[in-house]
Amino acid sequence: MIYAILLLGGSSKRLNISTPKQFLKFNNRDLFTYSYETLARNENIDKIILVTGKNYLEHVYDIISNFKVHKPFEIVIGGESRQESVFNALNYLNDKLSNEDKVLIHDSSRPLITSKIINNIIEASKEYGNVSTYVPTYDSIASINGDYIEKYLNRDEIISIQTPQIFNFKDIYNAHIKAKKENKIYTDDASLLVNDEKKIKLIKGDRFNFKITTFDDLMILKSILEEE
Repeated sequence: MIYAILLLGGSSKRLNISTPKQFLKFNNRDLFTYSYETLARNENIDKIILVTGKNYLEHVYDIISNFKVHKPFEIVIGGESRQESVFNALNYLNDKLSNEDKVLIHDSSRPLITSKIINNIIEASKEYGNVSTYVPTYDSIASINGDYIEKYLNRDEIISIQTPQIFNFKDIYNAHIKAKKENKIYTDDASLLVNDEKKIKLIKGDRFNFKITTFDDLMILKSILEEE
């Protein structure tokens, strides 16, 4: 079994807007429905777990219940952080999945995920278990000290991590339990396993699968969707 966890949390503080970005309207539909639809259309995904804030629970349920593409789904209330939200979803699945099962975790703020990415990461997980997508870094990379460059880093050793990421269920669940006990916060799920000294296989993602973080990102997305 492969369950997809789609994260609809976040308050969009960097955008300084009242409506969380995942619920902004593009072509008269909520942003999160773009990634949801791609996951729902994928035959390798058995069920989708949507994780959202309690204030949007009914809103998400109404949209998905009447969505044009149907896939078994459940909705879980998220936590105060991304990490807590993922843990809530994993905890919900704990008595339903074994380590033979896998969970694919994706941020709805990356709406341009493709079936090719999903299929590639699922295929890689059959051999490697725990897998993350990435894109290479082409810009020069430097560490800084205040407003000054401190030193340049080797960009051949630097990558940008993306979602989706896919894991053996018990591996990622146990890593989350450990992080919770140690009161440690991580920016993505693969980093929990790296901290637990487990290997994460990398496969190339897609630069169009970018994360909506700033208004520039919103304008780029708007342009892409209008072109399509």
